[in-house]
Amino acid sequence: MKQITLLNVAEIGHNCGLETLGESLSNIYSHYDAFFTISKMAEQETILNNEIQEYANKYNLTFAKLLDMTIIKFIDKEGYIFISDKYGFELVKKE
Repeated sequence: MKQITLLNVAEIGHNCGLETLGESLSNIYSHYDAFFTISKMAEQETILNNEIQEYANKYNLTFAKLLDMTIIKFIDKEGYIFISDKYGFELVKKE
C-alpha cells in the first residue's frame, strides 16, 4: 500500500464532503485499515505526521492550526485545484 500524503488526505476529505484537513485526517484514522498497512501503521503514521509538521513549519503555523485549515485553502496554497469528474473530484496542479 502506498504511503498516504497530506495532499491525499485533502483529496479524500474533499470527496467525502469534509471541510478541514483535521476532519479528513480524523476520518482517515477512523478507517485506518483502508489507508494503512496494519503491520506498518505506526511507521506510516509517523511519516504522515512528520509531513504535516513540515507543512505547518512552511506556513508558520502550529500542527493544530494547520489541521484547522480548510482543504480548499490548503490545496490552493499548494498550487492545486479540484476538477469535478464522474466519480467526484480529482486534485490537479494549476497551470
